[in-house]
Amino acid sequence: MHRTPVAERLYQLQYQSNASQVAPLVVALADFLDTRVVRLWLAAICPVPPSNEDRPLQPVRELARALAERTGLALAEGYLVKQRPMPMLKSIDSLAEREQEVAGVFTVTDPERYRGRWVLLFDDICQSGTTLAAATRVLREEGGVAGVYVLVVTLTRTYPEGAGGAWRTRPRSPDRDDVEGDPWSDWILF
Repeated sequence: MHRTPVAERLYQLQYQSNASQVAPLVVALADFLDTRVVRLWLAAICPVPPSNEDRPLQPVRELARALAERTGLALAEGYLVKQRPMPMLKSIDSLAEREQEVAGVFTVTDPERYRGRWVLLFDDICQSGTTLAAATRVLREEGGVAGVYVLVVTLTRTYPEGAGGAWRTRPRSPDRDDVEGDPWSDWILF
């Protein structure tokens, strides 16, 4: 299987626990984020909680920590949490089944913390956007955030049945920013 250089670095970080991949990935993410107009309004980086707690190295957590340090944004670790375990969605082909699995999974721990402010929702991979959409909904409805900007390390090349590649959210990635338009068009409003 051919992977882009960014996707290969993420693969090494996720499946080989190669922590040396964090720094180059964070450079790419921070450089990309610096080109976005919304960067000026972001109050914090909110990492999506991991689906696999058994990994010795948690890629999203490590990348979010390093990205917060590099950008100077607050790290909202522990702000968005899972209320119950969730299976890894990559093994579920149906969009409807994915949506069913993530329904009610997330909550915020301090609803006033970022009320009225913009947050960066950060994840490693986006296949259908189901997890990102569920997390965004909770951040908006429970957390009262003014806006959510979604950033992922990479987008997959395959989509689950029913997704058709049309995400409800518009995640951005330094790996595959293939949606045309200026940085203002990146805003995600629910």
